[in-house]
Amino acid sequence: MTKDKLRKKYIEKRIALSAQEVLQKSSAIFKNLQKIEKLHGIKSASVYIAFGNEVDTTSIVKKLNTDGVSVHVPKYLRGKWTLGKKGFDIAILPGVAFDTRGVRLGYGKGVYDKLLAKSRAIKIGLAYDFQITDKLPKEKHDLVMDYVVTEKRII
Repeated sequence: MTKDKLRKKYIEKRIALSAQEVLQKSSAIFKNLQKIEKLHGIKSASVYIAFGNEVDTTSIVKKLNTDGVSVHVPKYLRGKWTLGKKGFDIAILPGVAFDTRGVRLGYGKGVYDKLLAKSRAIKIGLAYDFQITDKLPKEKHDLVMDYVVTEKRII
């Protein structure tokens, strides 16, 4: 299946989630995320703001702020994406789908691939378990996550 067909398939499934399902699954993902030892003691993080039924990151941002972590949000400015400070410890990313190797299928613009190409940040993809597949097509510029966290598992 092509990347475009995969995107359509997974986005349609995600959009079909109810608001209640998004909140329940996001809460379970937040709990699993907290189990990752490398997240304890970090000083800065990049975290996306969810849209279109993506995993909600509100609880994550609140927890990081409570822990004194400096939180950076990617933004679109004058035709270009930026993360501001590049020296963050972790990057929490959305994805349309992920595979069990950590390969991320994004929205097709290569935004995070370009932004994080040289970053040493720990890359963590957040997804619902139905967004995980055995193997996605991978091009050499595609990011590979250090972790993928769903409501059911940490990959």
